[in-house]
Amino acid sequence: MTLTHDDIKMAYRAILGRLPSDAEIIDTSNRHADLPSVRSTFLNSAEFKNAFEKAQKIQLRDRPPTLIHLHIPKTAGTTIAEALSNSEHLKPNLIIHDADIGMLRSLPQSQRRALRYIRGHLSHGVGETLGFPYRYLCLIRRPGPRIFSFYQFIRRTRTHPAFQTLNAKPMNFGDYLEFSQENIPHRMELDNGQIRRIAGAFDHNSIGREQQILKEAMQKALDPLLLFGFVEKIDTFLARLVEEGYLPTTDIRPHNVSPTSEEYQTSLDSLTQHQRNIFDNYTAWDTYFYEVCLQLLHIDTEFASPIR
Repeated sequence: MTLTHDDIKMAYRAILGRLPSDAEIIDTSNRHADLPSVRSTFLNSAEFKNAFEKAQKIQLRDRPPTLIHLHIPKTAGTTIAEALSNSEHLKPNLIIHDADIGMLRSLPQSQRRALRYIRGHLSHGVGETLGFPYRYLCLIRRPGPRIFSFYQFIRRTRTHPAFQTLNAKPMNFGDYLEFSQENIPHRMELDNGQIRRIAGAFDHNSIGREQQILKEAMQKALDPLLLFGFVEKIDTFLARLVEEGYLPTTDIRPHNVSPTSEEYQTSLDSLTQHQRNIFDNYTAWDTYFYEVCLQLLHIDTEFASPIR
């Protein structure tokens, strides 16, 4: 079939989004015998590639950011995650943790970009590798009750990998603190684990670098891309999620409600001096971070909400 000038004009409009000059029509006619040849050349041209990339950037710029939930264990994460994952405009969503982040990066680009909510035990830095707009969400909690609650959670959760370890010869809280010093995965959760996750430094190489990590965590906590809140003031945080359109209501069902403050204090009083030193070291930088964030973000220190 003879290639006509009208065919060439149609190809320019359909593929390159513009009309050709007379010189381009003549040149294309001389170099191509049929329309499939023209189409193949145009689709592989730098002009088409540049136009496609520009259109993608516009599309990404206009789409709502994907919400990435940095779920620090025992910070009301399950409660918040269930409510958010049930929101229609946050579907599809994905549960993934730091150890499996390579799987997320390996997803086809179209599937990855379709995700509206990503949640799991994640550290700051996930969003920067995904190639599309994102926004972080994170809650923090007073460090002492958090790590005690983490210990209690393992003790009562049969599906937890460390359940047998802590229950075979029952470890009290002090025993668990000592055990964690030689067990890196547990130590990373307990030893100022909140600033490590928020700073994006959740690995054993960060031990001993807490002062620098604190500075990095402070910078990220004040970033407008981070929806940041406190477990002890969860009602205020839920109200913000409703205000920003992430939740339809603040009336959500709590999960994994923590032990009472009496249990916590009794366990602290039972610690040996060595165990107390471990506890103090594990909570020192997280406590400083927590208190400074309260002041910088102007959050009332009189808390009424139950610890979750």
